[in-house]
Amino acid sequence: MTTNVQVLRALHTGNGATTVFGFEFSATVDSDVVVYESINGAPAEKVDSSLYTLTRNENDGSVTYNPSGTPLTSNDTLAIVRETAYKNDFDFKSQERVSPTEIESADDNGSRQIQQIDERLDRCVQIPVTSSTDPAVLIAELQQAAIDTSADAAQ
Repeated sequence: MTTNVQVLRALHTGNGATTVFGFEFSATVDSDVVVYESINGAPAEKVDSSLYTLTRNENDGSVTYNPSGTPLTSNDTLAIVRETAYKNDFDFKSQERVSPTEIESADDNGSRQIQQIDERLDRCVQIPVTSSTDPAVLIAELQQAAIDTSADAAQ
């Protein structure tokens, strides 16, 4: 199977009724699909896999998530992401016969890992290479500006 470039994350906002949330990426094993939840805008936390049901097809799937029997509200966000383990299960030896399928599987695994890193980098604050700005300081300043703006708007 060739690994194509694809979306590696599905974001869903609750509506008080929906409990089945889809995604459109491939995952070779169930453990490659990870769910994160943000309640009322709080930082996202990883959801224990025992709390949802995963249905996985070759190129897509869905997660059924209904914590405590209550669907997610409009203040809650669910992120379904592909997180391929950063490991290499392939050990090719010199002078050993290797099937094309094994080579393709190894290449696909590396491609999935690269796509995953690329997706994470797309979500990062990028500082120009010539800047001396500390990204952590910039993020803190932006967060404080958002808080100050909200406080001003509430007055």
